[in-house]
Amino acid sequence: MRIQIRNWIRANLLAVSVILTLGICILCMYPGVNLNFDDSKLILMRWTLLAFIGFFILKDNWLRAYFIWLMYRLVAYDMWVSGRRIYLILLVFLFFHIISTQATEQNVKWMLNGIAVIIMVHAGWILLQKFNVQWVYQVAPQHSKTLFPGVMGNTNEAGALLAVGIVPFLRKRWIWCLIMLLPCLFLTKSLTAILSVFVGLSFYVFYKFKLKVVIPIFICMLIILCSYSFVYEKPHLTGKTRRFQDTKNIWKQVVNAPIMGYGLGTFEYIYYGVERILYGSSCGDFLMRAHNDPVEFSFNQGVTGLLLGLGFLFSNIIKFIRTGFRSYYGYLALTGIFIAMLLSCGFYLMRTVILLIPVVLVAILVAETNRFKEKCNVVPV
Repeated sequence: MRIQIRNWIRANLLAVSVILTLGICILCMYPGVNLNFDDSKLILMRWTLLAFIGFFILKDNWLRAYFIWLMYRLVAYDMWVSGRRIYLILLVFLFFHIISTQATEQNVKWMLNGIAVIIMVHAGWILLQKFNVQWVYQVAPQHSKTLFPGVMGNTNEAGALLAVGIVPFLRKRWIWCLIMLLPCLFLTKSLTAILSVFVGLSFYVFYKFKLKVVIPIFICMLIILCSYSFVYEKPHLTGKTRRFQDTKNIWKQVVNAPIMGYGLGTFEYIYYGVERILYGSSCGDFLMRAHNDPVEFSFNQGVTGLLLGLGFLFSNIIKFIRTGFRSYYGYLALTGIFIAMLLSCGFYLMRTVILLIPVVLVAILVAETNRFKEKCNVVPV
């Protein structure tokens, strides 16, 4: 009965959405509005597609609520970049839905193997660049001896890719590859990525080993991290970098519109004006990325959008933990999610293709939780 009621509500929501869309199209064809019939058909196609995806494909209540908020923000501030951004978000939603529903144990294994191969190629190119063997990927001459981006555009992105892709190597046989990957991570000189991996590996070690093994491993990791930080990252440790001040300035603007935000994808098109007017930044100093995804999320979508997104993420983490299911792949995915979350606080992860790896990990976590629930619901004949 509950399933029938739920299906009836979804069907009627879609019908209402289509009717409203037709009304918008008719209004747009009114002589006072500068839109022709082709533009109205485009609006009809867009809103019907969005309604279909939001109400039929998305199953998670948090994700559906987040989708409705995005739809509202698109209507309230319809800018061309907002439309482009919501299509990208929908592609990520579809990507997540397909993996979370089709991720069998064998598929999960092959997905992790695929990520591992990508990371190995990336690390291999970093080593080639370090030893000045650049016949595959050419680095700018002024950076060729100090920066090693691998397959990415810069070293921060190189470190981020290594950080979120390190999870597949926490398996038998694959774990020996860390002997090559960890030095490559330090070669990127990305402190955020290094700290993220340190936290993620600490979580995995505490889960995997007994306390008498955990303590010496943790101490060795801490010594290596502190040594690197004091030698190469003193400005970041003392807070004497522009990025900390930028984050404070952006948050001041978020406070002015905490609930609504300024519109989907608008940070790079709006904030440079704020910098120029309020902080006197020159043209070459304009900030195009916040280097902090939660802050940029709040700027674009309001704190409301940020809380809905975090609600979806943490609700699935809690569901997995509450099952008590000691899923090996589930805990690997959880380790990667923690790494990605910490990385997002000092890097623009949500604006790179690297984001697809954490999406895969969240989908694996959801698939592992659902697989355990299905086993529990099986009634023996």
